[in-house]
Amino acid sequence: MGPTKYEPERFDGEEPQIDRSVATFALGMCVVTFDEYDTFCEARSHWPREAGDENWGRDDRPAIYVSWNNAQAGFTWLNGRTSATYRLPSEAEWEYACHAGATGSFWRGDTISPAQADCNNNYMYNSGKKSNYHEQTLLVRSLGANPLGFLLGAWQCLETLRR
Repeated sequence: MGPTKYEPERFDGEEPQIDRSVATFALGMCVVTFDEYDTFCEARSHWPREAGDENWGRDDRPAIYVSWNNAQAGFTWLNGRTSATYRLPSEAEWEYACHAGATGSFWRGDTISPAQADCNNNYMYNSGKKSNYHEQTLLVRSLGANPLGFLLGAWQCLETLRR
């Protein structure tokens, strides 16, 4: 977990990189979409729809601006309707899923661009090449899956969000 000591854009206090073991866990292949979040809100008609879409569109785009409390309420609602137990991943689980076994900054290497992830090229990471800035969230299946099968490229992974 965490950045390598050579990662140029790490924050103070983020090192050293450490090994963590995680128990077997399941993770959805992509982030929760507005379609899924809106289903929860409609089923609980009194539930406030806090999640705005910034006029970028909803449907199969990542649900954004959902508070931790409302995410927990959504999991409680979903758990009551299924035989499974859903929750947010731990930081270690999320980093494992994002890195997909790689030891660099990202599973694709040490740089990242909008051609690889939904990120802002005005703030390129580690001198990555600039490309078209999407200026909105992308459909969750837009950029393909990582080697573990997670569709994380269409949403900023934890490493990108921290910076």
